[in-house]
Amino acid sequence: GTVLVSAKRSAAGRFSVGKGFFMLVGSCIFFALGDIATKYALNYVSFWNTYAATITCIGIVWTVMSLRTENLVHVRDLKYRNRVLTFLILSELVGQVGVLLSMKSMGLGPVSLVSAIIGSRPVFVALFAIGMNYFWPGFLLTDPIGNRASLKFAASVMIVAGIAIIYLG
Repeated sequence: GTVLVSAKRSAAGRFSVGKGFFMLVGSCIFFALGDIATKYALNYVSFWNTYAATITCIGIVWTVMSLRTENLVHVRDLKYRNRVLTFLILSELVGQVGVLLSMKSMGLGPVSLVSAIIGSRPVFVALFAIGMNYFWPGFLLTDPIGNRASLKFAASVMIVAGIAIIYLG
């Protein structure tokens, strides 16, 4: 499923996965390590202290990385800056609800099960993208009904199915 999402066809007709695939795999490895570390920490530290440590680390690292001059100039020169920044802040607040719920779930259940269920996110991303594209054509998908969208949705289902098989197996 991951290969289908990140595969690209060259002019010669050959398929390759490219850097995006390896970044996805690397991301999965680091998320898995983070999930295991979080589960371990939750055995000794309260949920809220673990969450506070996570958010503090994220805040410090990303603030330092974002304060580069080129980033500040880019934000200053954004077209529709207020609208874009408002949407960005709202999306991050919604994302934090997901982070809170996933960390709380790790404290309540086995990390492998929680990670498997969190792995179903691609299906929801695909469904929300298709739904949003229905109300705002061109919002996220360039081909909402065509082969590319169908392929991405099928790949998302395959990813989730693979995660379920690993968990149930």
